[in-house]
Amino acid sequence: MNIKFNKISRGVALACGISMAYMPSATVSAQQQAAEDDIEIIQVRATKRAENAKDIPMAINVTTGEAIEKQSITHLEDLSATIPNFIVGDSLTTNNVYMRGMGSGADRGFEQSVSMYVNGVYMPRSRQTRASFFDVGHIEVLRGAQSVLFGLNSTAGAVSIHNNVTNPGDDFHASVLAEYETEYEGTKADVIVGGSLTDTFAVRVALREADSDGWMKNVVTDVPTLLATGELNQQDSYVGGRDESVQRITAVFEPSSSFKLTAGYETGEFTVDGSMGEIFNIKPTGEAFGYPLYDDGTLNWQQSSDTSLINNASGMTVNFNVNGGETYQESDNAFVQTSYTFGNGYELQANLGYSDFEYSAAVDVDTTSLPLWDAYNFETYEQTSGELVFLSPTDGRFSYIVGAYYQTSDFYTAQPNIVDLNWFGSAIVERGDNPLTVDQTMMSVYFSADYDITDNLTVIAGARWTDDEKDYDRQAYCQWDMGAGFMNTADIFGSPVNPGGAFVCSPAGYDGNSDTIDSDNVMPEVTIKYQINDDSSIYAKAGESVKSGGIATAGSIAPESLVFDDETVFALEAGYKLSFMDDAGSFGITVFQSEFDDLQVKTSILNDMGAPVSIASNVGEATTAGVEMDVNMILTDWLTIGANVAYLDAEYDSFRNGPCNYNANLPEDPNGQGGCDLSGETMPYAPEVSGSVFADLNFDLTSNLVLQGGVVVAYSDEYYTDGALNEDLVQGSYTKVNARLGIASSEGTWEVNVIGNNLTEEEILTGVQEFGGFADLGYLAAPRTVTIQGVVRFGG
Repeated sequence: MNIKFNKISRGVALACGISMAYMPSATVSAQQQAAEDDIEIIQVRATKRAENAKDIPMAINVTTGEAIEKQSITHLEDLSATIPNFIVGDSLTTNNVYMRGMGSGADRGFEQSVSMYVNGVYMPRSRQTRASFFDVGHIEVLRGAQSVLFGLNSTAGAVSIHNNVTNPGDDFHASVLAEYETEYEGTKADVIVGGSLTDTFAVRVALREADSDGWMKNVVTDVPTLLATGELNQQDSYVGGRDESVQRITAVFEPSSSFKLTAGYETGEFTVDGSMGEIFNIKPTGEAFGYPLYDDGTLNWQQSSDTSLINNASGMTVNFNVNGGETYQESDNAFVQTSYTFGNGYELQANLGYSDFEYSAAVDVDTTSLPLWDAYNFETYEQTSGELVFLSPTDGRFSYIVGAYYQTSDFYTAQPNIVDLNWFGSAIVERGDNPLTVDQTMMSVYFSADYDITDNLTVIAGARWTDDEKDYDRQAYCQWDMGAGFMNTADIFGSPVNPGGAFVCSPAGYDGNSDTIDSDNVMPEVTIKYQINDDSSIYAKAGESVKSGGIATAGSIAPESLVFDDETVFALEAGYKLSFMDDAGSFGITVFQSEFDDLQVKTSILNDMGAPVSIASNVGEATTAGVEMDVNMILTDWLTIGANVAYLDAEYDSFRNGPCNYNANLPEDPNGQGGCDLSGETMPYAPEVSGSVFADLNFDLTSNLVLQGGVVVAYSDEYYTDGALNEDLVQGSYTKVNARLGIASSEGTWEVNVIGNNLTEEEILTGVQEFGGFADLGYLAAPRTVTIQGVVRFGG
């Protein structure tokens, strides 16, 4: 085992220095929320029991719903910007989610390395959590590999979102939130109503309507005029506008102190207008095709994109059954949770979950005014799950948890591509839509036991067994099933778009495949915790976790990369937690190392024709190690400050025959298989140093009026954003500032705030794609936004 003592000790020294110098976290620790006399203790569910986060021997960040509302945090991307070693961003096909330098990459066939749970229901698809945060109680971020209680494909960590509910006995309450974003004219309205209908039954209804015009400027070029006259005729518009509608109802039935049933249903839909990518790093080949005329080639929230999908001067129209450049998703989620406590203190929990969504996106892949390459992605998913958990009492030296989980799901995706090279006298090419169907059955049982050796020393040991079976069927055929491999364009479109041109179905030589893959694993974990005194504790743990293999979804996947195997990790972690100033202050430090085998990675390479081809594979070995530290203090009854800081060293130990990039900055594979050797190289999305400092203000101006505000300053070192480690695709270091200022009534019945996000307008890459040797395609996080927020509350 290669423990990186020197680098970790250097990281510990750096983290200690920054934390002690600045004191100040963008997420508020669970054990302090306000003034010393009004500390709110958030009960988290990371151990399947309601516990204080400071008592749990693991690295965990907790963000309250109040903080989410006040900072206008709407997505995981916004939340991750304030948590070191946690990066979330959008890309061409899916979300990039990385924790401690580890993530799944952009292929939709990968299970998420950072597993997601909503109201206790496991959500394996990144699409399931793309809806905005809404009426949230709190969010738990569990750092590092999870083996037992949250051990479903959690090789990097887990995120658990708990929405608000109204319990029997709660008074009637209602709230209305309205927001107006001034820079790009976005609006949002939330209405929440809840209360007890009887002494044993309560209901909560939450509604959201949101609309925005988008912040990506689209400078569309009139290509026919340009080609005919040489005049650059541009028409400006904004894309990326999001229309969203969400409705949720929850109910709680509690007829006695021993039984409780909570149920909820949510339905929602959203539409995003346009593609959010933009061209940059224009290559000589791109210059030869005149790219500077179609796009400025700079990352600046500006594109020149043909959003109409190949209906250009050639007279050809292709209909993908969606509006050009539009993303649409509709989803339904439901859950039922029951808890029964027996007279002897034992508890039985039963949890049922249901989730389905339908997603479609039409994308101008080349992101230029030329109708070169357009794609459509269609995806459906339906999941049913159930979990039983039996918990013993905790009043003795020995306690335990035993659970069983079962899930079935059906997944379908297809992604036809249209490539029109008619502008250059070549054929029109339809890349096969490669439909993929996956029927999954997963079952799992787990056991975890706590034994108090002494009053201060506890050993926690457990294991999870999981069997994950996937029946898949992947075909390769053209969108128009004509049988032949190609035909004259006149036979398809009624008139020859390019005389003599051919309609070609690709990839050639692949006829599809149907098979079953099965993943069967046992994941053990052991933790030792020592309670130094009532205010401090130390712990150490070791465990294994596995992420099951699967089937790649990329339309241009190399046939030999269709199926990938399980990813495994052996993780070590040690930590120290301290409360001080009568629980008005907290300090925590964590040291970790994770060794990965058969790491699942998606990369892109250029084939012999210069076209990008995806590779989904298991790359060998990688190690991530580092240190994380947080400090939070309530200095006065009106001022809270804090800091998070992290040091990370993440590199490939062995990655031969990996992807090469056009800069040729990587050594060739010593085995002579044609790839590059990435062994010893830093992994993507792994900044060496990251952190944030914050200050929250809540000051009484008068007996009836409160001045409230806050500022968050987040920093990140540079990091790679692509699997081929292209130096041109490095995200530079940045410092991002969010701030808010407002007034509120002392009773909390109303408030008005001004919220500014990314005030320094940092250009932060969230995803990239090499585009066929012509240029690169980048996706930026949002620019500066300034939002006016008003909230009115009634009742309880």
